[in-house]
This record gives sequence, structure tokens and C-alpha cells, in this order.
Amino acid sequence: MSTNDPLRAALQSQLSGDNAPASAGKAPPFFSRASDEDLSSFYRMFAVLIGAGFPLAKSLGVLNTTIQNKDLAATAGKLATTLESGRPLHTAMREFPWYFPASHSAVIRAAHESGSLGEALEYLADSVEHQQEVRGKLSSAISYPAIVIVLGFSAMLVMLFFVIPTFESSLATANLPEREGMAAFAFALSDFVRTPYGVPMMLSVIAALAFGLWRWRQTRRADSDRLLGRLPIIGRLFLLAHTSQFVDVLHMLLKHGIPLAQALPLAAEGVNNAYLRIALEASVAEVAAGRSMVNSLRGYPNLPPVFLELLALGETAGQLPRTLEHLSRFLRARLNSSVDRFSVLLQPIVLVIGGAIVTGVVLTFFNTYFEVLMDLTKVGVDPGSPTGD
Repeated sequence: MSTNDPLRAALQSQLSGDNAPASAGKAPPFFSRASDEDLSSFYRMFAVLIGAGFPLAKSLGVLNTTIQNKDLAATAGKLATTLESGRPLHTAMREFPWYFPASHSAVIRAAHESGSLGEALEYLADSVEHQQEVRGKLSSAISYPAIVIVLGFSAMLVMLFFVIPTFESSLATANLPEREGMAAFAFALSDFVRTPYGVPMMLSVIAALAFGLWRWRQTRRADSDRLLGRLPIIGRLFLLAHTSQFVDVLHMLLKHGIPLAQALPLAAEGVNNAYLRIALEASVAEVAAGRSMVNSLRGYPNLPPVFLELLALGETAGQLPRTLEHLSRFLRARLNSSVDRFSVLLQPIVLVIGGAIVTGVVLTFFNTYFEVLMDLTKVGVDPGSPTGD
């Protein structure tokens, strides 16, 4: 594998910000942006055309007329135009960071220089498909509890808006003592949510809490990712997914001849987890000083132990690229099994939560009903006649 001086100099320029992407425009709206499936197909078809001997610009021109997503097709056309003007592919790709992150363009550059562009495109397609598969499994697992919780709150709202008011109106003429306990709370809550400001106030509180949580995550991303990583199931799962993605990119960069001191920051740049990215940035400084990258990573206890152990083994044996290849396969398999296990464990948890919500709604109503029934009995009103006649 060639690691010539021009390539190293270009990568150093890229890392220092001299070659930072000048965006070709604003990111497309979410509803028109290409999906992961579209991006995977783009990489896959691009690899086929390169393997068939098509030049880069011509391959992108073919993709411009083949890809179904209009925005991604237009992006392929712009890449072709940029190539025809004499600029390299990886530089053109960095102008569209919403599709091609820095780690992808770094892999493309390294593979182009080493003559294995088709292989790198296949790898990127596999990587995007794997991420899509994991996200799909997580979305399916989370959608079930979301439906159960929504149904539980819907049942509570039906009780507050329709059941309790109907029940209360039938008792309006009865001479009952002042309601206490659960009955008083249920009737007061029902009266409140049916006022003109009841529902808007509840929605405002929920929106304020959601915005506050979102704002806190945006301003304290590292703290939120660190706390999330400590959660026993879901937090570990997300951290494992980001770690697996980092290992994939670092392996591809080292495989195509990029030195570790330059490959490591490029791979870390594409990591979305702030906690993991801070840990990797600390290891970048260690590697730049000629020390081991693993020593600094050991100070971050949330990282998967097998990740640290195999990295240390690869550094000690001087076989880091080969070790990363095995680690990549292991982490992918472990991630898939962890997602499946999470889906299985989530179902009984959701049933318990959903059952608790439904039980709370039912007990609130029946407790209110029996309290009112006891009051009717105390004042001598026939329970079968709400008016007492």
C-alpha cells in the first residue's frame, strides 16, 4: 500500500482545516433528502461502474440519470461536474457533508490513491446498510412501547373527558357530602382538563420539558452521552453502535495505507457520540506524541472492554489493521445480538408499564365510583336512582 508524501501532506492539510469543506449549498429539506437505502444503492452502483472500467466522471453521470431520489441524483451530477473541472472526488464529496461525512471522503481518497476504489465503495455500502439495519431494529423495538403508552394515556383522557363528567352530571342533584381523597382528585382533574386552558397548559408543560431536555442535550452533549452510556441496556447499546462504526472506518483507513496518526482523527471526526469522540481525541494526542492510543482510552470506563483489549493486543503485536478487521466483525455480530436481546427484554418491561398505566386508570375510576356510592348510601339516596327519587 502506498503512503506517499503528497497523500500525507494532503491529509495533514485536511486535518488542520485548510481543506475544510466549502458547502455547495444548504442541506436539502428532510422530506426530500435521500435515505440510507438510497445512499447504499449509490455506493453499490458506483462500485459496479468502477469495476466495469467506467471513468469516475462518466460513472457519476450514469448515476445522475439512474438514481431515483432527485436530490441524490442531482448531487451525483454536481460531483461529475466538479471532477470534469479537475478537482478530485474526495474534495467534491466533502462539499455535501449531509451525505458524505469526512470519514467517507477520507476512505475514498485513500482507496483512490491505492487503486482499490471499488472495494472501498462496497465497504461504504455495507457500512450504511448495517447502520440502517440497526436503526430499523431499534425503531421497531421502541415503536411497541410508544404505542402502548399512547393507548394508556388515551384511555386516561377518555375517562377524564367523558366517563367522569357523565358520572358527575348524574350525581348533580344528589345531596352528597364534599368529596375527599381519590374521588376529589379525579373530579378536580377532570374539571381542569375540560377548561379552555387545561389541555393547552398540559401540552405547554410537556413541550417545555421536551425542549429543556433537548436544549440540555445540545449544550451538554458530552455529559448527556456519558450519562446515557451508563444505562445498563439502551445506553450500552448506542455506545456499542458508535464504537462499531468507528472501528469500521479506522480499519478501512489503515487498510488503504493511511498512517495511524492521521487515520485516527479522521475516523474520530465521523463519530456522533460526544463521549466516545472526546475519548478518541485524547488518544489522538497520545498517538501524536508517540505513545499508545489505548492508555488514554482506559480512562473512559463506559467503553466496551473488548474494544480496549483487542486494540491493546493489536498495538502490542504490531498488527493493528488485522486486529481491527476481526474487531469489526465481532462488534457487528455483538451489536446485532444486543439489538435482538434488547427487543426481547423490552416487551415484558413495556407490558408492566402499560399494565401499570391501565391499572392506575381503572383503579382511579372504580375507587371514585365506590367512594360516591358510599356517600349515596350514607345520605340515604337510592344508588339506582341518581336523583334520589
